[in-house]
Amino acid sequence: MMNTISPDRVRFLLDYDPETGIFTWSRGQRAGRRAGTSRSNGYVIIQIDGENLYAHRIAWVHFHGRPLQSHCDHKDGDRSNNKIANLREATPSENRINGGLRKSNKTGLKGVTLRRGRYRATIKLPSGYQALGTYDTPLEAALAYDRAAREGQGEFAVTNEMLGTI
Repeated sequence: MMNTISPDRVRFLLDYDPETGIFTWSRGQRAGRRAGTSRSNGYVIIQIDGENLYAHRIAWVHFHGRPLQSHCDHKDGDRSNNKIANLREATPSENRINGGLRKSNKTGLKGVTLRRGRYRATIKLPSGYQALGTYDTPLEAALAYDRAAREGQGEFAVTNEMLGTI
């Protein structure tokens, strides 16, 4: 789903409240009604001219008057929160960094795996994966991950502390 719609067309068809992230139709029989459908993956989709478009990408175009150069990241990780203050441009790598725990995670801690009775911390940085060491406790490994995330991932970092796992 790419955002191929012009800013003028978006503004003609939709009203957008940047404080709430909510779109309403501005024309026709649907005027004043909320636009968009929530999908099971958390994203909101709005159909315009027969094309399904992500609401966060439409919000960017509506507010900034230009399409995104790359990806759109939800700062808080909530895919349905399309407030303009929650959206930022990101590279594909930055967008992947700002994620929660993977479903396959067995320790319940970001960047921490259990290997041979010890807890191993690793992190994904723009330069690639980096090993952060092995630790006796999951907390030690999680703290190592959090330190490295704050230093190496900057504003896109999501730490165990932020996730409430430590």
